[in-house]
Amino acid sequence: MIFLRYRMKAIKRKFEQYFKNWDIKLPDESIAGRSPGLIRQAGWSIKYIFGKEDGREYLEFYAMHRMTDDIHMKIYDDGKSVELDEISSGYCFDPDRPGDEGRAKSETIKRNRRTYKELQKKGLDMMSVNTYLSLNEVPPPDKK
Repeated sequence: MIFLRYRMKAIKRKFEQYFKNWDIKLPDESIAGRSPGLIRQAGWSIKYIFGKEDGREYLEFYAMHRMTDDIHMKIYDDGKSVELDEISSGYCFDPDRPGDEGRAKSETIKRNRRTYKELQKKGLDMMSVNTYLSLNEVPPPDKK
């Protein structure tokens, strides 16, 4: 097995703990080389990158599964993690306020587009039907 620095083991452990129900593991070679990658397993698509910030190494990943919301997270080499913005398919609004649904939908699409551009810059972008629908104004079907 490839030797992993102690602090990188914390990243590996935290990531694998998060995906333990699906037996998803980070490849040791990716960790050792700090190389980006893509995991497709058990219905998940997970893109990941490594980086450094404030003297700490981290793993950042974006995970998609058709049965749940997307996950965007950064795991630092001390095992601490931070949830980051993800593409959201839902939004909240007050049905008693005229125009509130349109406002909420528009704000969500704008936020999703900003988030997607950031993911593209990092190489963490992936497209699915849900992603497409969450980034675009899609008219409701005609009721006949």
